[in-house]
Amino acid sequence: MVPPTEPDPVAQGRPQIRLQTFREVLTRAGALGHRLPDLPPLFPFRLGESARDWALPYAFDDRIVALGSTAVDELFDLLADRRQAGIEPSQTPRYGLRRGIQPWATRLAASASEIDPHLDPALMEAWCDRSAGSLGEELTSAFTRAIEAELLEDGAPPFAMLMAVAAPTLAETLKGRVKSRTIRGMSYERLEKALGLALFSLIELSAQRAIREIERRPRPRDTRAATGRVRLCLNPLSYCSIRSRVLQNGLNPWWLSDELNELWGARRADELLTRPIDQLVDLALDQLLQDSGARARHAKAGRVTRLRHELLRLLWDFDRGPEEPWGQVRVALAQEDRLEELRRDAKGTLQKLQHAGVTAKALGGLQALLGGGGDLEDLQVALVAQVTYAIDRLVAEHTDRLARGLRDSRSEGDVRQLIALYDQGRLYRLSADPKPILHLAQRRTSGHLFVDLKGFTQRTVRAKEIVVADFLRREFYEPILRAAGSLNVNGGAEVKLLNLVGDAAAFAGEVPALVRLATEIRRLCNTYQRTLAGADLGASAGEDERSRRDLESRLAVLEEPLLLEASLLEGEIARKQAMTAEEREIELTRQLQLRASELAGAHREVRDKLAAADGVARGALEAEMLRLSESQESLAATARSTLERLAPAEPKMRANAVLELITTRERLRLEDLARAVRQAREQASREAAERRRLQRTAQGDGMEAGVFISFGAAPEEIRIEDPVFGEVRVSVAEKLNEAARGTGRSSKVAEEAAEALRRAMARSGNAQLRDPFAVHVGPTGTESATEIFNAGEAISGEALQVFLQRSIGDRFHFERVLRRAELAPEILEQLAVPDRLKLIVSLNATGSLSDALLFRNVGFVLFRGFEEGEGCDVYELLSSDQRFTKLLTQHHLQRW
Repeated sequence: MVPPTEPDPVAQGRPQIRLQTFREVLTRAGALGHRLPDLPPLFPFRLGESARDWALPYAFDDRIVALGSTAVDELFDLLADRRQAGIEPSQTPRYGLRRGIQPWATRLAASASEIDPHLDPALMEAWCDRSAGSLGEELTSAFTRAIEAELLEDGAPPFAMLMAVAAPTLAETLKGRVKSRTIRGMSYERLEKALGLALFSLIELSAQRAIREIERRPRPRDTRAATGRVRLCLNPLSYCSIRSRVLQNGLNPWWLSDELNELWGARRADELLTRPIDQLVDLALDQLLQDSGARARHAKAGRVTRLRHELLRLLWDFDRGPEEPWGQVRVALAQEDRLEELRRDAKGTLQKLQHAGVTAKALGGLQALLGGGGDLEDLQVALVAQVTYAIDRLVAEHTDRLARGLRDSRSEGDVRQLIALYDQGRLYRLSADPKPILHLAQRRTSGHLFVDLKGFTQRTVRAKEIVVADFLRREFYEPILRAAGSLNVNGGAEVKLLNLVGDAAAFAGEVPALVRLATEIRRLCNTYQRTLAGADLGASAGEDERSRRDLESRLAVLEEPLLLEASLLEGEIARKQAMTAEEREIELTRQLQLRASELAGAHREVRDKLAAADGVARGALEAEMLRLSESQESLAATARSTLERLAPAEPKMRANAVLELITTRERLRLEDLARAVRQAREQASREAAERRRLQRTAQGDGMEAGVFISFGAAPEEIRIEDPVFGEVRVSVAEKLNEAARGTGRSSKVAEEAAEALRRAMARSGNAQLRDPFAVHVGPTGTESATEIFNAGEAISGEALQVFLQRSIGDRFHFERVLRRAELAPEILEQLAVPDRLKLIVSLNATGSLSDALLFRNVGFVLFRGFEEGEGCDVYELLSSDQRFTKLLTQHHLQRW
């Protein structure tokens, strides 16, 4: 026999070895979060927009999965053959470890046979002879590769921990291959546990071999943190789906019975999080020694555990066949009543083992255990088993949570996509080959343009779907696609169509080409609008004027009574301000008396109603009487305290305070009136804006689009093969989402812009002023805007910088900060221009002004849902055919 090499589970005890790992790596269970932190924040690539939904996409390579699939199928067949042959438990094949096999196979057979009665050494050795060996070698190399990658440089991601946390998911996937198959005489929960613990034993051994290989090498870096995390994650509970039944056999990874585990109370389990592990064991031992009943139960359990595993050692060394007493001993491993029979017949058991060839030296340890229990070592064995199992449960719960931060890409879709994802740097590949775990693909960048047709929902309501579909095809899709296609010079791909969705389209490509496409979309919208309006532009202007006068008339009707009442109240306040100090105090006394009289009258009225009320209404009337009584008492108390407070004050201060009191009603009512006037004006502004919008689309549903250009990582294309829908392609990019948000039309921002225009009209006395801009951000008064109103063309600051850089040679650019007073009178007479305006002017290199482009700085915006990002500056693109650009060209550009 080749004896198991270190660590020797039975010589020291598997629970003791696991507890030693906790001592070295964990110190106390409350440090789990520090030792095993969340993985996504530690890795360079992750999916998700925020920490709440981050996930690491990973996949084990094809060879590991293929070998694992074969290994699980063969292990199932071995278990099924054993059961279907009708072999009695006492006739199961020998436990003696076979001579001549690889040392790692001996260790695997010993490890598996000590944690589940169905995984005897003969079965495990047969498994090693078939496929487990190849799978173990591949897993060992994969763990080695992961540890090497983690130790490659300071600050490298914890690749080895990623491998360890992902391994149970691999095991679960492999077990799923045989989920629909059954074995006669073996329940599913026992089968699932046997398969899981066999895979655990193989993965644990593979990781230990990798750790020993790394630790034998010269170590420029300290390996303890990386290997400690792996050792901590090697938890048999993580490989058992039905964890409530993991202790159903006395032969289990913790040598612990269900009955004994129930004695581990909730209070002591809570102490795991706060106390050092050794202190916890010592404290529990002290408490046991003071409780005779609990001590006896623990001592018995500890003695049974030691006896079972002493017998297991003898089986490994001496079991060679079906002759007795080995059949009885094999049965006793998992059946405590049979184990108790061997213990009661201690003398007979020893004689039978001697006749079977066991040496006196080998029987020494067993002979010491066949008597009664109760010594300190029995108690310690039982306590170590309980502490180890309790901590392993906490570790398993924690690693389960960590595993939810991973995403097994192989199980989520078409495996043919894995190569593309890896090549794009979007997949962590766990394998034995020397390829990097994460392929650092060259970062590709691109511009993104999103165009959104406005008023589509209303248009669908007013018209029918088929009419709207025809409109979209004729006036939106086809013209824009032709415009985008014309920009691809000589068959290139300066502009690429990503998606057409309803009333929106998304493009990617070179930023200068996208800017040209944005100006072309503006031209298409204007052309369509002119087509609808026809030649009678004067009629349109007359309708606009009539609409404006109608709104002003309605606003005057609303404001007149409010302003009249406000004027009367201001006169009343002025009258009271003119009073002498003595008159003010008389007025205060009069107001208090009047209020008291009003309350008294209301109280009498309610009292009279109460006298005639029936039982249904009495409750409400009694409550009203109580409220009025309390109000009377409060008024009296307030009057007394007010007069007492004012008595010692200086005459002037007293007079002013009294004035405040006697004008309170008027001032509060003035605030209400001012609010009502403001709301009426805001409503008028909103209605004016809505009328202008409806006027633009009333005749034939005019087309208005919002465009936003952003710049960032190039879009990634996802391809999904579906049996029903065929091949589905979807393009995703973070900056494409930003561009889509940039076409928003916030009603709140629109109202602010309309109010600003109204104020400009009132300030200038010019009701013909128009807002020259179609892009605004808000709300105002905040540190950074979170909403946008975009009925024109906008571009992010980052994309604008790319445009300026990449169009050098064809165009030249300069920045200009304008003040309103610097502009020509014709501009100010027509357009509501802000006091200060920052422009970036882009002109053709030939000096021609015919295709001038202006970029107006709108402001900084941090879109909702993008709070984890940095936000962006927004510029409005004003092309040469827009009125503001034409007027600037006419009056200023040539001079500039």
